[in-house]
Amino acid sequence: MITTKEEVYSIKGLGSHYHPERYLKKYKFSKEILLDIFCSEDLVYCFEDYYYDDITLKMIQELQPHIDIEEFEILWTDLDEIRTIELFCDIIISEPKLNISHYKYNLVSNYIDKYDLNNYYEKLLIDFNKLLETNKFSLKYNLDLNLPIITKEQAKEIAAKIIKLIPLNYSSILPL
Repeated sequence: MITTKEEVYSIKGLGSHYHPERYLKKYKFSKEILLDIFCSEDLVYCFEDYYYDDITLKMIQELQPHIDIEEFEILWTDLDEIRTIELFCDIIISEPKLNISHYKYNLVSNYIDKYDLNNYYEKLLIDFNKLLETNKFSLKYNLDLNLPIITKEQAKEIAAKIIKLIPLNYSSILPL
């Protein structure tokens, strides 16, 4: 069973345009490794257009039968909550309207593109406030926020605080 990132990265042939089915057929992975690597940024950041078409719950259920798929689905949903708030905090901090790549399946650029260049940060603050009120990670870690956040400086300070709370191994705080 592969249980560490080092073991995953030592797999021969693992590359940026991977096909997870190939590895799920050949190796047995812990649920933590699937969440921390195959279902998060480690192996998806450079080809996010393939992410949603590649690894699926059905594939995991069929090829990794040692994993309780119902439990895994809950964890993966919680992972999405963590990744959503993390990504949104990155947007708040980096002000990506100035430097984002416009890539066909780039969910961040698709999100940012719906805003007018002149007032997009105001709209981001509205969405950020909504996210902080509803996101499971935000709610679990009771960030003791003074909502609504109304300034760019407040938003950046809170976003930085949230990012510091998110561990490198997402699975270490799952389930939420």
